[in-house]
Amino acid sequence: MSKRVSCHAHGEQASTLVCQHIARASRADASIGFYWSVDDENVFPDAWCRDCNEKLLAADEWSDAMMKTASFKIICSQCYLDLRRTIYGS
Repeated sequence: MSKRVSCHAHGEQASTLVCQHIARASRADASIGFYWSVDDENVFPDAWCRDCNEKLLAADEWSDAMMKTASFKIICSQCYLDLRRTIYGS
């Protein structure tokens, strides 16, 4: 069972994590990028932006420094879907 969060826009929903950059992105900012692990079997896998992805590829792992850079934030599943649709397109 997934954890739940109370969202001001969508009410009580399943929660997920996105990097601080996606969490703060304008809904119209598709250039930020939207990445997630294909190995993650969660319905709403953790997601990160293009900058975090480039740093992750260079580091080859989620180190403490990478986690600090990403500074993952909890958002509701509906906000996640809205952001993914806007940024990623699906």
